[in-house]
Amino acid sequence: MLYRILGLYIGFIPIALVASLSLALTFYKPNNKPFVYMLEAGIQYLMQDKMYIWKRREITANEKRKVQAKAKANLPNHVARLTGSKLRDLAWSLDVLDLKK
Repeated sequence: MLYRILGLYIGFIPIALVASLSLALTFYKPNNKPFVYMLEAGIQYLMQDKMYIWKRREITANEKRKVQAKAKANLPNHVARLTGSKLRDLAWSLDVLDLKK
């Protein structure tokens, strides 16, 4: 039908697409299930509502304090803090004590 409507030169691409879809529906079985199940799942995914979690929302000051307090409560007490001088000493000792030399 596409050959009759569009001709050979213009209809080649739509004919190839229909033929490849027909072959996939007939022979292709991903995970030992018919391809029509995968096609149905893909269409359902495209049609359903999606939740985008990267949308920015306004946070009140009270919520911000609660989040900060919760983060501080989850920190272990034995976490070592590195000041600028301690970090500089550590970097210097790593540069000086090169074991590959």
